[in-house]
Amino acid sequence: MKEVEPEVVLANLPLPQKVAHQLRRIRVAGWCCPGCQLYLDCSKFHLRVYSLNYWKQEKFCSVCQEFTVETVEEVNSGQHLLIQKCYCCELLKGLKEKEESI
Repeated sequence: MKEVEPEVVLANLPLPQKVAHQLRRIRVAGWCCPGCQLYLDCSKFHLRVYSLNYWKQEKFCSVCQEFTVETVEEVNSGQHLLIQKCYCCELLKGLKEKEESI
């Protein structure tokens, strides 16, 4: 098997995987297999995706099916809101509210 150039792999990724790669949540590699590839230019290849320690559920977007979520904290009227924001689909989910302890 021959490794495909990283630029070619990145150019062919779907948007959620491109975003996860830009956030450094995944690493990707493409492999050209002579057994199933008749073209020498490797325009079609096998994709391998490596998760970079972002296996936790809160980092995973249920819509995009990729590691594109970040949890941010907002304070509103003395209450803390934990919000999950997806950098790809911009899905905002309120997780829970908690009273601010003074």
